[in-house]
Amino acid sequence: MKGLKYQLKSVLRDKFCLMTFLLPILAALDIIAQRRNVPVAQVAINWTTQCGVVDTSLTGVRNAAEAVENTAAMSWSLDAEEIAQINAAIHTHLDSADKDGR
Repeated sequence: MKGLKYQLKSVLRDKFCLMTFLLPILAALDIIAQRRNVPVAQVAINWTTQCGVVDTSLTGVRNAAEAVENTAAMSWSLDAEEIAQINAAIHTHLDSADKDGR
């Protein structure tokens, strides 16, 4: 099985399957966000800084409120179970893409 970084790049090149890829991940992020009562963006920022796959987390903001909201993501951390849930959502799609030959 190829590394996660390689698989992510491969899947993201195929625009046809991009939404199929993102929806289960967004659902996993949303469940965690609701449980923690934080925005989905904070969950995503936390995962990118904790997962070991992404080297840098770049976030864009349109105003000061979004900058404050994104910065607040660093005031807490995902636990191991939450990271595993997000990773499982990613791997579920990557595994099915491998079977489809993508």
